[in-house]
Amino acid sequence: MKHAQLPILLFMSCAATFAQTPAKQDPLPSAYTQTVQRVVSARTEVVGAAAQLKADCAKKKEDCAAAMLAYNKAKGQYDGWVTVMKLAIKKGKARNLKVDDPDYKAAAEPAAKQSAAFLKYAEQTLTGQTKAAAPAILSIVDLGVKIWKEIRNAQQERRDSEAESFAKEVSWPAWADIK
Repeated sequence: MKHAQLPILLFMSCAATFAQTPAKQDPLPSAYTQTVQRVVSARTEVVGAAAQLKADCAKKKEDCAAAMLAYNKAKGQYDGWVTVMKLAIKKGKARNLKVDDPDYKAAAEPAAKQSAAFLKYAEQTLTGQTKAAAPAILSIVDLGVKIWKEIRNAQQERRDSEAESFAKEVSWPAWADIK
């Protein structure tokens, strides 16, 4: 090998390595992470109730059709809210998401209400009574806007990535996948 080729090969090797190294992203604001955690916690409450209903049905050898329908109705509304959130996160500042935005409210409020109704159904079915405390899932209307505000100024690639990550983290499993 000629000495003149060595710097060119070294440059090409470094350039290829740099091109394959993902850019280091700034950490997400703690408010974003904490807010997503609150949504995940609310999701866990709903999925846990569904798992208890399924186990109760199996133990009593009863049909779970009513429980499955109640869960799927809530999940459908919740999935709509997750989709609206993904799109808002991807659009960033261009979306200008607000709690009183009619399109956002049309997805967020039914998701919160149906999810809370499912929790009430599960509690009534499992214990014969319901508590007066509002379930955490009702807060997703405000939490969604807070999540969007924390990520709206990020670069497009970062928002796309966070939108997918958000949807994955907060999504509910299908009824059949609940153990």
